[in-house]
Amino acid sequence: MPDFLDQLGDVLEQRRDELSATLRVEAAVGEGALGALVREHWAPLPEAPEQGVTPWEAYAVDGSLSEIGLDSGAHVILVQALALGENAFERSALDLEVLPATVPRSTAARVADLLQQRYEIGLAADVAEQAAPGSVIFLDGALYGRLPQLYDEGLEIVPGLADLATRVRTHYLR
Repeated sequence: MPDFLDQLGDVLEQRRDELSATLRVEAAVGEGALGALVREHWAPLPEAPEQGVTPWEAYAVDGSLSEIGLDSGAHVILVQALALGENAFERSALDLEVLPATVPRSTAARVADLLQQRYEIGLAADVAEQAAPGSVIFLDGALYGRLPQLYDEGLEIVPGLADLATRVRTHYLR
């Protein structure tokens, strides 16, 4: 381990300028428009409640994904979503899919992504239905970037999951 850390330190030192330029706070050329767009659509947190009133509750939802390619060519996909919140609130959802070897790798990867979205968004919708009015649910920001990918094409070859994108869209709408 010490050798690794020494080597990592050397690489970081050699690439200091490049890393500083990439990991900066201020916007680069062309990023200003994106920043303005984000600020225009950013929703602020709700106002803090008055003294003596129960504060708004906060929840967070995230997911994980594991894909395993078997020697037979089949694809095993394991997805999990977890919601944590106030007063030791904890809910989870988990699913396992085994796709046949006839499903192309690119389609299996898309199915895995959609399954993860399905469980994350479904769990977030469940939490929203149970949470007190004014509560906040924090989601992985990448979820919003996935909306344009929720088309149905290409999934008809996956047994039992041809309507997976539709199910994910339904959870988003919920």
